Amino acid sequence: MILLFSLAIAGPADDVRTWEGLYDARLVEAADGNAVLALQYYQELLPEDMSRKYALRPEILYWLGRARFMAGDLDGAVVALREAAASVEEKKKAEALLAHIELTRKGVTTLPVRWNFEEGPGSLVRGADAPAVGRLDVRSVGENEHALAWDTVARAQEIDRLSLSFSGDQEVREIYFRARASSFPAEIQVLLHSADGTRFSAPLSIIPTEDWVDIRLPIVFFRTLDPLPGASLTAVRRVEIQDITGYLSSDRGENTIFLDDFLVQ
Repeated sequence: MILLFSLAIAGPADDVRTWEGLYDARLVEAADGNAVLALQYYQELLPEDMSRKYALRPEILYWLGRARFMAGDLDGAVVALREAAASVEEKKKAEALLAHIELTRKGVTTLPVRWNFEEGPGSLVRGADAPAVGRLDVRSVGENEHALAWDTVARAQEIDRLSLSFSGDQEVREIYFRARASSFPAEIQVLLHSADGTRFSAPLSIIPTEDWVDIRLPIVFFRTLDPLPGASLTAVRRVEIQDITGYLSSDRGENTIFLDDFLVQ
């Protein structure tokens, strides 16, 4: 076992030692595969004075958060990752893992599942790597009707996405929802991720602005994007809805895609 230096009173001259300690901790995690042991190593790299800032602190917090997540401490992971995300260098990685944790927490356990979005977005969450930063919430779309409002931005060569995960592998037979766009027609594609990581895509759907459109996608509509031998959709791990308007349309700018009556069965 590799011994870490005590870093409780670290200063600028200890940067090299801190880096070496972080490298050693990651090596132990990779070699032993023990998340509980690894998080103890990462914790040692943080001083007792949690208010003190230093160059490697965000990176250490990211790896501490990751180790906590692997050990099953989701709340502790979120605390460390949120602070790591405040750093420019760790922001993208930390937010991606935070989104994964949110998916894990909201994972659907049984099918069928249906949402009319009267009380919230159900288990749908925004993709952390999506370039558009907008709201995902429930809004009124009529006197007595509510829908999930997905604020997105159409930019050239950029994709925005929503995701829905399952707590365990599920046998999906069909996905259905109603949709409408606010500013200009949206072009979306629904993907299924199988248990082995293979991606399957449904045909492109055009979402109009004037009226609601029914999107009904039986499992037979999906075709693999990863031509791997034996690729199968018998076990689905995640559903992803991609707004690919920025790739396929000349429309640019802010748009809202409304979703309602969402069903996976």
